[in-house]
Amino acid sequence: MVGDYHTHTKYSKFFHGKHTIEQMANAANSIGLKELAITDHGPKHMLFGINKHALQHARITVNAMNDRNKVKVYLGLEANLISKDGDIDMRPADAPYVDFVAVGFHRGTWSKFANIFNVNLCKCKQKDPKQIEINTQAYIRAMQKHSIAFLTHLQEYIRVDVKRVAEVAAACGTYIELNNRHFKFTEQEVKDMLSTNVQFIVNSDAHKASAVGEVSRVLKLIDEYGIPKERIVNWDGKQVYLKPYMQIQK
Repeated sequence: MVGDYHTHTKYSKFFHGKHTIEQMANAANSIGLKELAITDHGPKHMLFGINKHALQHARITVNAMNDRNKVKVYLGLEANLISKDGDIDMRPADAPYVDFVAVGFHRGTWSKFANIFNVNLCKCKQKDPKQIEINTQAYIRAMQKHSIAFLTHLQEYIRVDVKRVAEVAAACGTYIELNNRHFKFTEQEVKDMLSTNVQFIVNSDAHKASAVGEVSRVLKLIDEYGIPKERIVNWDGKQVYLKPYMQIQK
């Protein structure tokens, strides 16, 4: 594993992340990772969202660490999907501070639409075809409107048609995450994604220093479901490209 590109720090409010950027980077260095990304929560999460001052301070910290640290540290953002039209909570003024943006859906986020939010309040809607179509289109539109490095913990909280999402992700150069904490894909869904040209990224989703680089659970599932290691961009010493954030269309 070259790097871990989904981790949280104390900048995710209310101690959602337990440690500082420095402590997370030291942990990455201690286990031999070459790269680490900090991806605290987007600002519209009601409890854990990072504010603009914290993001600016995090940028300064990351820059200083990269001047002296062995591990290359990126500052990312785990933005929230907030509308069926593919809007995310990436503020234009914050774009210069981040190296890349990952996108996922989270409970407890201020949203522009009720349909996706309500699916978390009524689990019976999880497999409703109409709801799945709304969710699928939301992810597709997000990738078409924004330059997204990877999609975080797909199928967690809301369900989508993974094959269609993977097809668009491949076309957009967006990776699909294989998340150690939230691997929710069925074996058939893995087969559906593998039938496309999408690439994957393995991440810990660490919320504390001791969990940085911890991907043992997801590695077992990768072997069990037959995901080729060559489809994983941060494996076997590969150089990882993380798309820089930009808004593609208004």
